[in-house]
Amino acid sequence: MSEQAGEPAVTARDKFFVIGDDDTVLGFRYAGLRGHAVTTAQEARLALQQAVRAQTPIVIITDVAAQMIRDEVNAIRFEAKTPILVEVPTRDGPIEGRPSLMDLIREAVGIHM
Repeated sequence: MSEQAGEPAVTARDKFFVIGDDDTVLGFRYAGLRGHAVTTAQEARLALQQAVRAQTPIVIITDVAAQMIRDEVNAIRFEAKTPILVEVPTRDGPIEGRPSLMDLIREAVGIHM
């Protein structure tokens, strides 16, 4: 419990939810985050709805899963304050024509690594 507010401390597990393939979700689980592995648009849609209902502040979703439910992802991204949706590539790399994770980092911080 938080001594100041008398409420339970919020952990990374509570702040993040991961949606993607088995490998991605498993990797984030090793870091202590919760999530759902999905292979279909329906599974991705249900996982995203679960994260929204749980008021999860940040949803990490693979670009492949996001592409399966692009309309829902865009609706949340452009019309809702939360959750923040972060698209990440799978271990196979980004979808063709999309920037790599390194390209996104370079663009965000202006540093070449």
